[in-house]
Amino acid sequence: MSISNKEKKQLIKYWLEKSEESIASAKSEISYGRLSFAVNRLYYAMFYAMTAILTAKGESYRKHSGVRAALHRDFVKTGKINKETGRIYDELFNTRHQADYTPFVEFDKDVVKEQAVEVEKFIKEFKLLAVELL
Repeated sequence: MSISNKEKKQLIKYWLEKSEESIASAKSEISYGRLSFAVNRLYYAMFYAMTAILTAKGESYRKHSGVRAALHRDFVKTGKINKETGRIYDELFNTRHQADYTPFVEFDKDVVKEQAVEVEKFIKEFKLLAVELL
């Protein structure tokens, strides 16, 4: 199914807004000490930003692992984003799964706060990339 350029721009805007909402939610969850929820929101903030970029490129994936693979193939390996950013995505990919499905899992608040800072940088980078791709 092909979409118009206008529809593509609307979709990109939508995913970037979802990304911003997710990082805001993560910060709120951190402030209340709900770290499992914060980890979930941090991951989704990155995932939604990545989805915006994939939309800009005319790509989509059915699985989170496909989005993760595209991040590494198209952005980390090409040097468009640094390896540390890719590592943060991988870390949150795994810890989000733990947060959502592992009973009694605990997270370090300082680590989650640091991850939030890195996710904000990721979102800023990907907003710029989205503009470049349009």
